[in-house]
Amino acid sequence: MGKKGEKSCYVFECVADVREIYRILNDFLYANNFKFVEKNGLKYFMNSDPIAGKRFLEYYFNGNVLYLYAYIHNTKKPWPLDDKYLGSVPKQAYRNMLEPLIAEITRVNENARYNAQYQGYNQNVQYPDTRYDDMQYNHMNSTPYYQPQETMQSGYAGTYQNKFSDINNKSKENQAMWGFYFSVAGMLMSLFGWMWGFFILFIEIYFAIQGLSTRKRIFSILTFLFAAISLVILILYITGIYSIYY
Repeated sequence: MGKKGEKSCYVFECVADVREIYRILNDFLYANNFKFVEKNGLKYFMNSDPIAGKRFLEYYFNGNVLYLYAYIHNTKKPWPLDDKYLGSVPKQAYRNMLEPLIAEITRVNENARYNAQYQGYNQNVQYPDTRYDDMQYNHMNSTPYYQPQETMQSGYAGTYQNKFSDINNKSKENQAMWGFYFSVAGMLMSLFGWMWGFFILFIEIYFAIQGLSTRKRIFSILTFLFAAISLVILILYITGIYSIYY
C-alpha cells in the first residue's frame, strides 16, 4: 500500500534570486496548464489529464529555501510520486513532466553559484545539493508563496515559457507518432481477426488528440482514420457480421 497523507517533496536551496526561481515555477505552471485552486482551506495547483488523472503541485518559500510538493490522487489522501505500488504509471508520467522544471531550477542555481564564485562573492559558503524525500506535509513550517492569478492569463509569455512549451510540444509529437504506430498495427491485426480492444483504441485516440496541435498533425488525422476502421471491424466482429473465416 502507498503511504497515505504524504506528498513527495523536492527541496532546493535557492542560490539564484528567489524571484527568478519564482518566474520558472510560474512559467512551468502556465505552460503545463496547471490551474490555481483554493478549496476547503487548501491552496494548490492542479492539472487534469484523461489518462494520467489529476496532478497536484504546491510550492513554498521559506527564506531562500524552496519546498516543492508533488502528488496525485487527491488532496485528502495524496499519493507520493516515489511510492512503487499505487498508480505507478500516472506517477511516472508526472515525474517525467516535472523533470524539465527540476532541471531548469538546478541549472539557474548552478549558474548563480558559478557567477558568485567567479566574482569572488560567497566563496566560503557551502550550498547543499538538491534533496528529494518523502515527508508529512503538516511537519513543514513554511511560508506559502503562491502565483498571483492576474499573470496567469491568455497571451501571457514568461521568460521560460517557450522552453517548457517546446518540451511539451515534443512530447505531444512523440505521442502522435506512437498513436499512429498503434493505429496501423491495430488496423492490420483487426483485418485478420485479432482485436486490440476498446481500451487500446481509446489510447490511440488520446494520443491523436495530443498531436493535433503539433507539426505531426497529419499522423494524428491518419490515426483517427485507422482507429475508425478498426472500430468498425471490431463492432462487425462482435456482432458476427464480419469474420475472416467466412
